[in-house]
Amino acid sequence: MDEIARYEMIVKIHLTEAERDSVSRNMDFFRAGFDELETIDTENADPLVTVLDIINIMREDIAVKNLSRDEILWNAPESYDGFFRAPRTII
Repeated sequence: MDEIARYEMIVKIHLTEAERDSVSRNMDFFRAGFDELETIDTENADPLVTVLDIINIMREDIAVKNLSRDEILWNAPESYDGFFRAPRTII
């Protein structure tokens, strides 16, 4: 079984012959790129989390009361005792 037919079976799709040819060409293109990457010496390279030279700046987490419960529930289709009321989803 060729590689593309095996992938078709795994993802449960059926490709036309033209689509198989296209996938085959793309696979060859990517495989050649990965083969080229494997020739690069990374023995002394430091791992990177990001290629950008930035530091994540976090804001202080301060609780702020923006809306009252009544303001939040005013447009709800149904509410009960200060909460949204929705149909039961678990029996």
